[in-house]
Amino acid sequence: MKTHTISFCLLFCLILSCFSSCSDNLSTSADQVDLSSVSTTQTQSTYWTTIFEGYWQDMSYYYLFWDEEEDKSNSYQIESGQESVDWDALYDEYSEKFDDIATTFAEETENLTYQDNQSEYLAALSTRNIAALMYFYEMQEHLIDHHYYMYLKNVVFNPDDLTTAQQSILYYSSTASSITGATDYKWYNSVILLPPSNVELVERDDYNANYSSFDLQSYVYDTIINSANRPSNVSSISEVECYSEDSTIADSSFVIISCLINGTIPYLYLSSFSLYDYYDYCEDVVDNFYDLVYSSSFDVSQIIFDFRHNGGGYIADLSLVVGDLLSSSDTVTYAYTRNKSEINRLSYTDYIPATLIGTRDSGDSLPSCPIIVLDDMGSASMSEITTLALKAIAGSNFVQMGQRTYGANGGIVGSSSILSNIESNNYYSIYTPSTATYDTDYENHEGYGYAPTDGYDVGANPLEVDSSGSSQKGYDSMLSTAVGYEAD
Repeated sequence: MKTHTISFCLLFCLILSCFSSCSDNLSTSADQVDLSSVSTTQTQSTYWTTIFEGYWQDMSYYYLFWDEEEDKSNSYQIESGQESVDWDALYDEYSEKFDDIATTFAEETENLTYQDNQSEYLAALSTRNIAALMYFYEMQEHLIDHHYYMYLKNVVFNPDDLTTAQQSILYYSSTASSITGATDYKWYNSVILLPPSNVELVERDDYNANYSSFDLQSYVYDTIINSANRPSNVSSISEVECYSEDSTIADSSFVIISCLINGTIPYLYLSSFSLYDYYDYCEDVVDNFYDLVYSSSFDVSQIIFDFRHNGGGYIADLSLVVGDLLSSSDTVTYAYTRNKSEINRLSYTDYIPATLIGTRDSGDSLPSCPIIVLDDMGSASMSEITTLALKAIAGSNFVQMGQRTYGANGGIVGSSSILSNIESNNYYSIYTPSTATYDTDYENHEGYGYAPTDGYDVGANPLEVDSSGSSQKGYDSMLSTAVGYEAD
């Protein structure tokens, strides 16, 4: 199983890189589309009505969280103000809206032909298509699935027709094909709708648009790796930076660091759960970390795992990262999972235990000390799952510091998206998990995330100031809090 997430700072860039083009029998030049010769259903008045029906059924059949959506009664859902979603009521409301734009378009173009009235025809088409895109956005706006995103394919509109608010909700490529004879109108192979996760995250009290993974990696670099700035209390460093030539650590695709802090604190930093891909390069970094954890030359005071702004990765990384905290004869159940059992909105499997099997072959005992996890709003998917595993392993010694996590707990198995079965998948694509994750109390934190231990929420400014309130490059206030932690 591989889990994915989209970091809220870089969301649209990451999604865009996954796109594939869909032709819909286009007749095109290098950068233009001739609508008069396109064999398409785009100009049919019922175009969006048909897509709406398919979307509503696909979501009814495959979306995992309808029991949660329709009854958001958990304490954390109430606390965060999550709104319940009545899918049947949305069908009634938006079925009427899609019918209305179909009727309006038919009336406005009844006496027009594309060849003779291109300007008026395209204006009506653009207005209808933008309205349809916004209707799909409104239907998904309050879903709790923080992996979810949707994009619609082969959409024609004039970007100048968008309001400022619509421009912040719809993402489309600036390199789209122009319409022959009317270059203000564009044929977009794909238009992404602002995902529900972005809607929820920016409403959090501790949201900080200026805090990014680039900032974090630069701080970690300056605090630990860079010999010019490295504090004297950091030693036994092992690190791997996997990034393209001519780039820097601030835009690395994968960074892993292990070291010893204060002579007693093993520390492991992961920018993503990509060990599965890079293990041949970074096995020594993991080995260094566990050599420190089980060292007989000093007493370990605490163990720190740093998953800040780690957007997820492979479930196979779980045992690679934390498996050695357990002996090979030990197991721990850290969560439960559930899938759809039938093509039915509220049919689910029983809860399935998610169990970690230890990988440590030596007879060394895990030090009885705090295990501290550093998370933030960008810690998602595998970061959240691994945090659950560490909580189960550490028990009363577990401490989570930072911010409430992203809230994308589901897993992607096999194909990473649900595709419309309408007209050879040429209309839309949905990205959503196939497995829901629950904590050991059977609570689903999808769309909310996991909050820090009481007293260790850093708020919206986790990096930029030191204890005196002044900016200090290379000073990581959250890591310093973890280093200075003393158990009660």
